[in-house]
Order: sequence, then structure tokens, then C-alpha cells
Amino acid sequence: MIMKFLFVFVIIFFMIPLICADTELTFPCFGDDETFVPCGFGDDEFGIFFGIGSNVPVDSDGDGIPDDQDTLEGSESDVITSGIANLIITIGGNSTQGTFSGVQEVMFYDGMIVLMEFNHNFSGSKLYLNLVSLAVTSTSIVVNLSGQVNDKILYLDDNSFIDLCVEDAEINSVSDISSGCNEINEIDFTSCLGNSTGIVINNMTCYNLESRLKIESLNYSGIRGGQEVLTPESPSGSGGGRSYQCNDNRDNDFDGLIDYPNDLGCESIYDDNEIDELEPALFDIKVDLKKGELDEKEALILYLDLINKARSGKIDIEIHYTIFDLESNILFDTSETKAVDGVLSYKKTFAELELGSGGYRIFVEIIYGDNQRASADQRFIVTKKGEVIPLRGSSITGFVTNIGENIGESFRKILEENRRLTLAGLILALFIIIVFIIKLDQLSRAKDRKMMNKRIKRN
Repeated sequence: MIMKFLFVFVIIFFMIPLICADTELTFPCFGDDETFVPCGFGDDEFGIFFGIGSNVPVDSDGDGIPDDQDTLEGSESDVITSGIANLIITIGGNSTQGTFSGVQEVMFYDGMIVLMEFNHNFSGSKLYLNLVSLAVTSTSIVVNLSGQVNDKILYLDDNSFIDLCVEDAEINSVSDISSGCNEINEIDFTSCLGNSTGIVINNMTCYNLESRLKIESLNYSGIRGGQEVLTPESPSGSGGGRSYQCNDNRDNDFDGLIDYPNDLGCESIYDDNEIDELEPALFDIKVDLKKGELDEKEALILYLDLINKARSGKIDIEIHYTIFDLESNILFDTSETKAVDGVLSYKKTFAELELGSGGYRIFVEIIYGDNQRASADQRFIVTKKGEVIPLRGSSITGFVTNIGENIGESFRKILEENRRLTLAGLILALFIIIVFIIKLDQLSRAKDRKMMNKRIKRN
């Protein structure tokens, strides 16, 4: 009888870890200080283990809140900044220390000066501050939130601008905004300058509030203002103060190069023609990552624009795609060649990358001409649904039972297809086994009593 119940116990003991693979099952145990601590079952790659100990779940940003409960990952120190002396972030008027729920107003400041604001639903998704970059100069502001927020407000000081350009695309630096504000996804907001009542273009609203510009409903985030350039008198000394193409702070031939000596078509600041028929090809690259957070089995999809600014005909360019982890280790690298005439827009899909949970960066570089290069990058994270952080023993050793790679993998696949139904089926099977064993025991006892009665009658 004891052996039969021991057999049932062993079956239940080894089935529970398989049932709970990729799920979290916890119950109280005694820790080092004789207090209750969580214990649990989980999977460790292909083996199954049972762990007991006083370890706590991972807290990546050190705010005292476990990652599985934290809706705000990181703090001000995790944001990549340029030109900001004292970055301060508030969530619903509070500091970044804590966890948040519902829709909250998120504000970014440089000291007391507001730079950006947006609303984020923390109950719907986490906000990762380590995926945010913010660069500010006297004439521009560029932010990149890696696709986490699509509706935001940006502020920029109006430093006597004579033109204003908004880039409605994910960009990496202000250099991605053309001087003529006439490329893909660029909107000329010069009419906003001096307009305090607001002007609406492409569903975006711009206000010139005294000495500050405020632009609302930005999907993406790049703003650049142009300032007047004082031009010298002509060589003749006539004193007209005339502006020449090679000294007007504009990209008149749209090749990405401005004025003498940067533009190859300019011989001096008095040259009134920037065009150089012998100009080499000049490319720009734009990379848009629609989703900044991926499931580990989800494909990484990029939308790319390759732009031949010099419009010098069809050019073959070599494109390299490289994925790095947060420690700059190369995890994936591939390349291809494409012919570009003007603008080439295409989608690139990377499937079966087999990236584990964590943060990553994809770097795209194009090589053309005489080893000329242009590049862009985007950051993203990979998460695993139902991920378990193993709780390994501290004072109590625990033990590990290797069920076998093939068996464990088979159970996991079955559970992934229909976890709840499979769990219910396994529990029902265990119940039937227990009832069957009890019934066998009852039949055995009845048989023993019958045999005993026969012996008594014989005697």
C-alpha cells in the first residue's frame, strides 16, 4: 500500500514541473532567517529543475520594483542625451522612482525648461527610458523614442529663426534634416514663426509663444530652425550686401552640402552657383523601426529609405545590417547590394534571429563610390512571454532532475499550442491514475479477504 501511494507521489512530483514549464508556480518555503520566501518550479533550458531559496526577481533598473511589476524601466541616467545640462523626467508630476498605471503625463526638462511632453498608458505597455535619446542645440531638437510613443509635443527656443523645418520621421541627428526642407517627410513650418495663435499643417499644430516654439501632435521628432547669415560685400567693394548661393546658408543644389568650402560646386563665397556637374554621388539613409519591443519569436522589420541626394543617376551601393547587444557584441551580420536612382524605399525583414530577452541595436551602413559611407541605427528590445526567472537555492541545496532534452521540448511545444487545455488534461489524467490505483488497491484487498475466508472455512 505504501509503495503504491509513493508511486503516485513520484508521478505527481515529476509531472508538475512539466505542466508548469514556461509558467510561474510559487509557494512559501523557509529561508535563511526562518521567514517565508517564494519557491517555485520553472524550466532551465532543456532540463527541469525544482528550486528553493530566498532570491528575489530581477530588478534591472535598481528602483526596488521587480521587472515583472515595473511599468517604467530606467531613469534619467539611462536616457541618451546631448546638449542637456540637467535632465529631469516627471511621470504624472512625480519622479521616475516607482511604478505607474493608467494614462500619465510624461515630461522631459532641462532644469526648469520643458523640452518634450506626451501621454503614455502604463497599463497598456511599459516605457523604456533606455530606448530614448534626446539631442538639443540652439537651433534644433531631435528625439528618438524607438517607436514607443507616436503623439508628442516638442519645445524649442526661437533664436531669431528665419525658417523652420519639421521632420516627421524617426531620425538620429539634425543632419538628417535637409537645408531646403523639401525631402520625404519634411514639413516647412516657417509660417509658424511669429504666429502665437497656431498654424496647422498635416495635423500638426505649431505655436510661437513669445521666445519659444511649441509643436503638437508629432508622430516623430525632429525640428530645426534656420538663422540669417550676414553676407560680406562683393569683391568690387560696391557694398550692396548681396547674398550669393555659396554663402546663403542654403543647399541650393540639394546635394546635402551647404556653401563654400563645403559644397564642391563653390569656388568662393562670391560664387552664385552651387551646382557641380562633376559632383560625386551623395547618399543619405533613413531607418524606421515600427516596433521597439518584440516577442522573441517575432520578426524584426525595418523600413528603409536610401536617398541619392546628388541625383547623379543609378548607383550600386552595398548595404550592411549588423545587430549588437548592449555590450556592443556582434550577434548578427549580413549584407546585400542594391541599385539606387533618386530614392529607394523598401522593407527588410529579419526572421528567426534567435535573440534572447534583452536590449539590442541594429546598425545599417551603406558604402558607395570611393569608400563613401552613411549609416543609421535603431534600438529595440526582445521579451519572452511568460518568462520565468529561476529561483535557485541558497541555504537549502535543492536538486535538479534532467528529464531529457527531447521529452522536455515536446511537452513545451504541446503546452505552447494550448496551455490551458493541456494543463486541464494532464490534471485529469493524474486524477484518473490516482482513482485507478485506489480501485486496484480495493480489489486487491477484497481478493485477500476472499482468500482468507476460504482458508478459514477449510480449517
